[in-house]
Amino acid sequence: MTHYYKYCIHCGVRYTYQGSGHGCGRQENDREYCPECMTTISLALETIPVKVKNKFIHTDDISPDEFFAAIKKREEEREEGSLIFERIFPGLVNLNSGDTQNSRSITIKKTLYYMTWWTSKKDYEIKKEVKWDIVNDCEYKK
Repeated sequence: MTHYYKYCIHCGVRYTYQGSGHGCGRQENDREYCPECMTTISLALETIPVKVKNKFIHTDDISPDEFFAAIKKREEEREEGSLIFERIFPGLVNLNSGDTQNSRSITIKKTLYYMTWWTSKKDYEIKKEVKWDIVNDCEYKK
């Protein structure tokens, strides 16, 4: 559990921000605003509906070969000493056949792609993260 002393960017009071550990996800626990200001902000925003959210959608923008080439390039960069962060996804195992499902993600040209596949099949699914317009139920266009 990590705690930091911060100064609220609105009212200027000193407060404790909990950066990690049990309870850090509380709505009033914020990196920039004290609990009192954050509670006021949250109450004000409750009247405004969320209009856009991040969502993964199926895509044919890249092929599995392009996806694996990007993974291979990233692994080569790691071997050269680059610090690379990667999401870890739990795998699935078919207990009857012993087959496993694999999941990987990579960012290509500022777009996050996510691919899942079963090792025994040529089946794969590639999704990309997009901004989704909740009101019109379609990809958000700026």
